[in-house]
Amino acid sequence: MRSSHATEQTGRNQRGSIMILFALMLPVLLGFFALTVDLARLYLLKVELQNAADAAALAGAQLYHDQDSWSDAQDEARNVAEKNAVNGELIITTNVDVDCGSWSNASFSTASCDRAIRVTIKYGPVQFFFAPVLGIDDRDSLQAIAIAVNTGSSSSILVK
Repeated sequence: MRSSHATEQTGRNQRGSIMILFALMLPVLLGFFALTVDLARLYLLKVELQNAADAAALAGAQLYHDQDSWSDAQDEARNVAEKNAVNGELIITTNVDVDCGSWSNASFSTASCDRAIRVTIKYGPVQFFFAPVLGIDDRDSLQAIAIAVNTGSSSSILVK
């Protein structure tokens, strides 16, 4: 009889302990939730940005045969970039940089313009939904860079 009385007494003393534990763990759970949602969104934005840069670089490289065609290639790269969206918004022309250069030994050089085109697209700042709970308000900007080379017979994308 005494042992059952002790068990009842112990159970009564621990009432509400789950509430305290839940209250202590709630910020941790919210933090993980914030990181999961906002980092997934950040990754999605980076993928959309990279796809736009790849498409713009390839479109520009297809027109870039020599110095005379540079202006057309640059315009085409900007036009294709502007038709893409990041975070549901069309890319703005001022966020697109298009450079001509040459590609050799796995590096891009602007010293001479030899049928290589580099497109850099910037987007930002990125506002987070849940990360402000952790004190992270926004990220300044994202950028994607794509390099395409017109080899004469076909264009190939080289992504940096």
